[in-house]
Amino acid sequence: MSRKQTEPTVAGTGLTATSAALADLRVLLVDDLIDTVQSFAMLLELDGAKVATAGGARQALSLAAAQDFDLLLCDIGMPEMDGFELIATLRKSGRNACIPAIALTGYGRGSDAQRATTAGFDRHMGKPVRLEELTRVAGELLRSRER
Repeated sequence: MSRKQTEPTVAGTGLTATSAALADLRVLLVDDLIDTVQSFAMLLELDGAKVATAGGARQALSLAAAQDFDLLLCDIGMPEMDGFELIATLRKSGRNACIPAIALTGYGRGSDAQRATTAGFDRHMGKPVRLEELTRVAGELLRSRER
């Protein structure tokens, strides 16, 4: 009888921890849902990332102005300033203006993906997302920036 191996998961995120694919990456994670951002940060850290969290766009912009990041993971639907405004503002800033950015959102239509890339995100991923898929996409983005 074979026993199925399961990967550790964090409730509500749809994410599973895999390997250390994000080892030593400085990730800025932005989401207005505190439980989601904390759970997601924990999984990213289990995968080796160094994660700074922001509960909104303004806090994220402050963090991005103060330190360098390798990757931005950002929700779109947030109060006060949404992810579209955040990425547009960040792309005009000096520091972190060229950071690879992935929109992680419940807005999953093709038009939503187009709007995200038009606003300045490199990729758009619908929630829930598997960490394995996220690390694959992040790796592709980072490799393409190195060229």
